[in-house]
Amino acid sequence: AGAERQHALARKLVLHFELERLRFHPPAQPFFAQIPATVAEAAERVARLEKRTADLAVHCEPGAAPIAPAHLGAAVAELVENAFRFSRPGQAVSVSGSSCDHHYRIVVTDHGPGLSAEQRALIAPFVQFDRARHNQQGLGLGLAIARTAAELTGGQLQLEPAQADQSGLKATLDLICG
Repeated sequence: AGAERQHALARKLVLHFELERLRFHPPAQPFFAQIPATVAEAAERVARLEKRTADLAVHCEPGAAPIAPAHLGAAVAELVENAFRFSRPGQAVSVSGSSCDHHYRIVVTDHGPGLSAEQRALIAPFVQFDRARHNQQGLGLGLAIARTAAELTGGQLQLEPAQADQSGLKATLDLICG
């Protein structure tokens, strides 16, 4: 298990630097991901690994985005993995996608403790929150990977409370599609 975890961390670190490289050296031929299939595959894979398939709901409208399918899948997987990690078994995690005005928004919502406004403002590579309270084995790259993937399309990652009482997290990958 330790070797597998180290391998996963190494893959995540390579992905982070690959996405950062693409900021300065875009590919000669643009990529396009078919969003519903890419999102569903990534979210369902994470749900199976976390043994939380019953907690996952995915619904995405048709659409495509100018991003490599592997990068979009990784961004969604990071958000879904965090949603499962910070919510309890039996609590729903939803993933939805919709298209409007040259944007495609992928929203991952959970019912965990959420992030404070201060924490949301501090999202960066290698930053983790409440590590003493939550068993975190990662490097603090998940939200940074999701943010960079969205930014490569000209979009952004938005984080806000999912509930009126400020609990839960609603993470929105806002992708520019044209």
